[in-house]
Amino acid sequence: GPGWGSLTNQDQSYVYVTSNHSNWMGDVAQSTSLGQLPFSHIALPGVHDSGMFDTTEINSLLNDATFISWLASILSPLVGIAVTEFLELSHSEWLHLLVNFAFTQKDNITTMLNLGIRYFDFRPGYCAPGYLGNLYHQHNFIPGYSYSGFLQDVLNWLKANPTEIVVVSLNFQGFLSTSMQPSLSTLSTYLTNAQNATGTTSILTGDKNDLSRTYSDLCSSNTRLIFLNQVGASDDATKYDSYDADTYQTTDVSNVIGALNGMSGSNQSGYDYTVLQLQATAEATGGGIFSNIATISDATSVILSTKAMFDNQTYAWLRQNVANEFGFTQTIVFLNDFGDNALVDIAKDITKQRVS
Repeated sequence: GPGWGSLTNQDQSYVYVTSNHSNWMGDVAQSTSLGQLPFSHIALPGVHDSGMFDTTEINSLLNDATFISWLASILSPLVGIAVTEFLELSHSEWLHLLVNFAFTQKDNITTMLNLGIRYFDFRPGYCAPGYLGNLYHQHNFIPGYSYSGFLQDVLNWLKANPTEIVVVSLNFQGFLSTSMQPSLSTLSTYLTNAQNATGTTSILTGDKNDLSRTYSDLCSSNTRLIFLNQVGASDDATKYDSYDADTYQTTDVSNVIGALNGMSGSNQSGYDYTVLQLQATAEATGGGIFSNIATISDATSVILSTKAMFDNQTYAWLRQNVANEFGFTQTIVFLNDFGDNALVDIAKDITKQRVS
């Protein structure tokens, strides 16, 4: 990248090599007493904005001149660039710009599951006002993967991997407008349709009340898709979360480490589960905005630019602090951009520590 703000102008590379963690829950259950303990003992490796990897819908919308004009009017005051300049961008340039701003994952759902990811932050919503239709993961006003595709991918994978349990957090965080939010009945219909389409009606769904059931009980009853939602339903789950908008709007990993240090086991009481967020909203910083726009190339994704630098410190923090600092009987989630097997490796090891 061009080195705007505090971002580097040097090349970066990161490589994570681990054992095969595609069935790590079952592996831990076989080697420890996990089967007889509440599911809440498990540390879950998770992905933030999990549906932001698919360009199908945004590619379609970028063919609509009305949408382009609306998009330019939204971005212009945010970045101080005239609407007319935005309207001169080509389809390819628009796509690069939006991917750099909003795409937080590089792999599809099945690959992430095979890597060992077990918690998915998914934000199903309609596209920006005036573009109602199917539900997609929404990053503010940028659509990603379809909600129906997400559900079918998860259900098909669970059918093929009977020792594993997947946790999903549905929420509408960051939506540009409340009109993008689907009703509870619509969300329920999507789930029913996905179960029917995949022939997985035998896979039962659970909620926060199922976190106290043993891993073996959940597997034997085939309750293997648990929803910990924040959508305004009676069974919504509460979370003790490290995220704070002001703190996480940064390209400096020390701010995120500070937020993690501010979390403690003594404050977990009263919440259903705990989330430690490891990524930052770097694209919202001044340097991040200009890095995304400076060349409109794949090299200027500020979200990807901070990945390896942050992981180098946040992953070490997890290994050093989680097992001793947080209660081992409450579900804990490690949330990150660009889900990877190294985070799974850590979650697996910490789960073993919590079990013992």
